[in-house]
Amino acid sequence: MRKGGRRRERVAALGLGLMLSLVTGPAAWGQNRLKNAGFEELTAASQFQLAETTGNWWLNPGYPARVTAVEDPHVAHAGKMCLRVVPLDRGVGEGGQAPREGALSQGTGALQPGEKYLVRFFARGLGSVAVYVYQYEKNGFRGSTASGPQQLSSNWREHRWYYQVADGVENGALALHVSPGGVLYVDNVLFAPIEAFPTPPAIAEADVNGDGQPEIVMENSFLRLAVDPRRGAQVVSLVRKADGRELVPQAAKVGGLFADHDVSQPWPGEFVEAPYAVERVDLHDGSASVRFTITTAAKEGSMLSGLRLGKTISLFADTRAIRCDVAFTNPNQEGRAVQYWMQNFVTASGDPGQDRYVRPCASGLSVLSAQQAQPEFVHEPVAGWTAVCAAQDSVIFTMDYDSLDLLYNCAPGKPGATTEWMYSKVAIPAGRTWQTTVWCLLTPMPSPTFASPDLVAGGEAKPQGAAVSLTTSLTSATRPLDEVQVTISPLRVTTRFDTPTGKSVSVETPAQVADWPKRFSESLAGWRPARRTDAATLGEGLWLFRVSVTGEALNAWYDVPVRLGLAAPEHQVMPPPKLVLRFEPEKLAIARDGKLDVLLIQDEYVKPIVERWRLQEILQAMPGPPQVTVSRHSYSDWKMAGQLTFFPALMEDLLKYDVVILESADAAALSLSEQEMLR
Repeated sequence: MRKGGRRRERVAALGLGLMLSLVTGPAAWGQNRLKNAGFEELTAASQFQLAETTGNWWLNPGYPARVTAVEDPHVAHAGKMCLRVVPLDRGVGEGGQAPREGALSQGTGALQPGEKYLVRFFARGLGSVAVYVYQYEKNGFRGSTASGPQQLSSNWREHRWYYQVADGVENGALALHVSPGGVLYVDNVLFAPIEAFPTPPAIAEADVNGDGQPEIVMENSFLRLAVDPRRGAQVVSLVRKADGRELVPQAAKVGGLFADHDVSQPWPGEFVEAPYAVERVDLHDGSASVRFTITTAAKEGSMLSGLRLGKTISLFADTRAIRCDVAFTNPNQEGRAVQYWMQNFVTASGDPGQDRYVRPCASGLSVLSAQQAQPEFVHEPVAGWTAVCAAQDSVIFTMDYDSLDLLYNCAPGKPGATTEWMYSKVAIPAGRTWQTTVWCLLTPMPSPTFASPDLVAGGEAKPQGAAVSLTTSLTSATRPLDEVQVTISPLRVTTRFDTPTGKSVSVETPAQVADWPKRFSESLAGWRPARRTDAATLGEGLWLFRVSVTGEALNAWYDVPVRLGLAAPEHQVMPPPKLVLRFEPEKLAIARDGKLDVLLIQDEYVKPIVERWRLQEILQAMPGPPQVTVSRHSYSDWKMAGQLTFFPALMEDLLKYDVVILESADAAALSLSEQEMLR
């Protein structure tokens, strides 16, 4: 939430505001029409002359200025370069003239009447700066349109202005005018097409589904969504305004986005049709959010009993992303445990039969469709995202990888197709809260290879004999990414046998390839991806192109595999290590009754072998005899990992056992948090 905004404690409509000349926040726009927008192609030695072009930028003789290229990463807003612009006094004619503005300009290329553009740049200095668009029609210069002066300060600030092309205008130039006597430091200038001028997000009540009861409607310039508090606070409608496409299938009336479940409860569980309370509504200049709550109805003795579930759905002013924050709070005197599961009924194309479902897995990407509907489960996802894709765009969900257990798509291509995932079981001590964040991103990336709340990327490698053509696509997701640095390196992949695990593993080795690696910078600006194609000549075998993208608070990488020749081996990706959440127990005083308490964990797959070992008989023959609790791990698609017939949910319950015996139990029998408890 942005500080300083307006807060309302009730559901109310927020009127549409005027275009802002100075705002901050997420953005969604097209490809920058300006070249060298961050000035990184310049050096400190670059010289600017009136009426001449330097690094794609030129100085207007009518508004002369002294321009200096500043090469210092501590001075620049991003990267290492920025420009310093100082207006020059003009003394022309008898008595001279008063000081005038100075200007820095660049052509925009062809313009079409009715097009809408965002002008955005970062600036600091003295005086003020104004944005001008010099407009040209068929017969020459037509005139200028300009923003009002925007005051400069000693700190870098983001400035924005919006422009619509008038009838008859065919070409243009963008100019930044500095006030007389002023000093402008400028960096990262953007002139990019947008679908619509931004409006503040709004919240209202309306009967969207025709059931006679109002839903909560949230909308911005790009999306309109409806949340039904009476049906599990699900998003029951999501409309993309550009084409009116409904992304929540309505025919089957099966559900919506952000449906809550717990793995311990059979579907549909207690949440999806339950009424949630509207606890709070927040309206800010750049965001709108609604918080819904419910107290679990699970019977006494259940590990869900008495938990309070809070779900906050947020929409932002200038982005095609929805944020969902989920939190389970335990107000009980005893510990509780949850294994959260989120379900989404969503289509990217408007017709689930035309969608593709993409999940990151050990073999690369698992892709399902109406024609290829198996396997529905990804039991070892290697990243925290999943996507529903159409021919031109996709709906992507990102989630916390460290807590993620498995990804799942039910009935791909059918009207009731779902996109789901389950988290690992987590214990919640008394008075504590477990929370997680999910982003729903609408992106123009039809075949994503990587996704996070910051970056969405696609990569396609096409063999052409011994050569490979690699197309790289990059777009920002929820915030602008200025001057990100991209490195693409080819890696050769071989395999070796790993004795401890008894499996073949992939070995990645940097390769010496002419003219590689490729290094370049991009300013990623929202809606339309930046794309480039590179060619490489490689030998036979399995290769990876490793794409690394770094920038401010960004460090991402992904691989694009390509096989050359039939002898190329398969590539298996090892899941990255996870950071496991563990609530440390308070100091405990545990009463002992004199008997030995044993927790025996067995694997059903090897049960005949285990029975020959007669371990249970031996335990029962011991003096006492000990109190033995048996837990078994059974295999199924639905509950393959982290599912035992019994395991203590809390550390204090586990510590009541004197001995824990793992009798041929597979590691998959225990969730990461349960493995951590046994350490």
